[in-house]
Amino acid sequence: MSDNWAKKAAGTFKAAQEQRETRDAKALLDEKLKKTWAPKKWDELRLLLHGKAGSFNAEAGDMLIWESLRTKEAIVRLADSDTSLICTYDSEEFSVEIKCSLIGRKYVAEVVKGQVVFVDSRKIPVALEQIAEEALDSLLTFLAA
Repeated sequence: MSDNWAKKAAGTFKAAQEQRETRDAKALLDEKLKKTWAPKKWDELRLLLHGKAGSFNAEAGDMLIWESLRTKEAIVRLADSDTSLICTYDSEEFSVEIKCSLIGRKYVAEVVKGQVVFVDSRKIPVALEQIAEEALDSLLTFLAA
């Protein structure tokens, strides 16, 4: 004798269990992707910052000075000023923090459509080029002040 309730309850339980297993497997894969690709994205971002600062200096004179370009930190200072742009990478959170005076932004690595990207506080993906340009723009605003 078949119990309809038992069949239905078992089916619901199995479906929920499969969803949980799928979600857990995706979370594990996403974590592996972030662990592999987020540091590479950070390296790309540091190189972009360095290149764009060099291009700016070539156009406007040596106004941006590199204080540090270490593995987890990049610091750019305005010449003849104490104002600095400090960019740091957190390998546990897979995040990049950009600080310049009172301005601060944080970007967190997320997996979007199978690709690791940095997202802003609204969870919107932001291109590395845009992060670099906005970071340097925040530092350069102090030149006009």
